Amino acid sequence: MNEQNGSLELIVGEQRRRFLRLAGSAAALLPIVAITGCGSDAPQTPPAAASPSSPAEQDAQPERALETAPEPAADVASQALPELELDNPTARALGYQHDANLIDAQQYPQRQPSHLCSNCALYSGREGDEWGPCSLFPGKAVNAGGWCTAWAPRGSG
Repeated sequence: MNEQNGSLELIVGEQRRRFLRLAGSAAALLPIVAITGCGSDAPQTPPAAASPSSPAEQDAQPERALETAPEPAADVASQALPELELDNPTARALGYQHDANLIDAQQYPQRQPSHLCSNCALYSGREGDEWGPCSLFPGKAVNAGGWCTAWAPRGSG
């Protein structure tokens, strides 16, 4: 009987460890999947409106379209975003720091002195700006002199 209990405990223990590994992997990927799944490059079309019937109404349509046209993306990017807080769960998971010099070299040996948010492929701030948008943190600004484990070199294009 003890032999069966021991065997059962081994099986349950292995299954528990496998479940925890899978759950941990899923939890680590969840922020990245959520971020990449939130946006779409396809333009959104407004609900169909009643088409104008008279020539006067047709002439008025372009004016209404101009009144409701969204701002260009460049203008939106230039607006001030709130700074990313260090206690943000994604920031913590990625080891983000506003000042890359504060990164623990033993904890993050992949970090090189030249690796900064300002030269990361995910950073879309303007050159010379202290803070700018990062595709990992929608609606938040990261410090150009910061760093996280998702740092990737910009393409040569």
